[in-house]
Amino acid sequence: MAITNASRVADFGSGIGTEGAVLQVDNTNNRLGIGTTNPQAMLQVGTAVTVHGNSGIVSATTFYGSGANLTGITAGATLSAGSGAQRVVVTSLTTGTMTSAASHADLSWNSSTSTLGVTSVSATNLTGALIGNVTGDVTGDVTGNASGTAGGLTGSPNITINNLVGVAATFSGVVTYEDVTNIDSVGIITAQSDVSIADKIIHTGDTNTAIRFPNADTFTVETAGSEALRIDSSGRLLVGTTSNIGFIGSTSATLQTINTATKYALGMERATNDSAGAVCVFRKTRSTSNGGSTIVNSGDDLGYIRFAGTDGSSAVSAAQISAHVDGTPGSSDMPGLLVFSTTADGASSPTERMRINSGGDVNITGICTATSFSGDGSALTGVESWNQQDTWLYGGG
Repeated sequence: MAITNASRVADFGSGIGTEGAVLQVDNTNNRLGIGTTNPQAMLQVGTAVTVHGNSGIVSATTFYGSGANLTGITAGATLSAGSGAQRVVVTSLTTGTMTSAASHADLSWNSSTSTLGVTSVSATNLTGALIGNVTGDVTGDVTGNASGTAGGLTGSPNITINNLVGVAATFSGVVTYEDVTNIDSVGIITAQSDVSIADKIIHTGDTNTAIRFPNADTFTVETAGSEALRIDSSGRLLVGTTSNIGFIGSTSATLQTINTATKYALGMERATNDSAGAVCVFRKTRSTSNGGSTIVNSGDDLGYIRFAGTDGSSAVSAAQISAHVDGTPGSSDMPGLLVFSTTADGASSPTERMRINSGGDVNITGICTATSFSGDGSALTGVESWNQQDTWLYGGG
């Protein structure tokens, strides 16, 4: 049909041009198509541009030019065409999720959820909320909160973190601090498992006081920069010495205290408002477990106090006091005796000189000299002279 001044657009229902390819009027749906025979909107140009209703909203898959005059694309956005299919270059965005000269953003449309997705973003800065999965490299500063599941935070060669704050957080795996001078913690540090220390724990503000681990199976306590005590690999407690010594011959002790000053090696005090004094207890059991109560037998040794001196090469016993079971023990029944021994001149071990048995009898070996005694002395032998005030006894008996 020819177009005249009296013609109406509605008169061209069969189209204008070859087979209606140029202009198509849909009188039934009030649609006008240019370059299409089946317009789907009030105005459709080809398959790329549509105008919906009276709102004037334009839908387009691509456009040309800078897009400087476009509105309603995300408030305050300035867009321009980029390379590649469905690519939009975002030069600025005052609200939303991107700002400050993004290089490009690849967008995708999800028709089932009617949402626009960002396939990839190359930007100088990202601000606001970023929701969804992030893959690939992220460079630059990241501020704000992050939630979700992370596959891992890695970097090459290293990741530098100024402050790491965890609120009721759990760190799994091995956390290693390297090439740092100090690690400061405000408050109590609680370890659910072991704490590994290479050398020592020092006291804040008093660095010459420390707990150290100088060797395997050994730890020491230092005060004023010097070692005060040590527990060695054999479980011995050494005070005033860094190595085990033989107290008598090669025999060592579980507790060793040594000093080179004029002070007592061991002192005990009882501070109570009564007549009782300090007590040192020697305990013997035939049980093989700590704290056991298996009954002892008659003749068993209960304890020794030994006195020794060094002879130039080792320590030799000079005297001892020992306690023994003197009879058959039973429940609340423990008969005992004390033996006093001394080492003779030219000898290296003590010999019994006197004992007090469970009945209170005293047996003295060798010559006994006394200035007085109780009783009538009728059982004494070898008495050279005797009177009630001055008695001399010679010989054994």
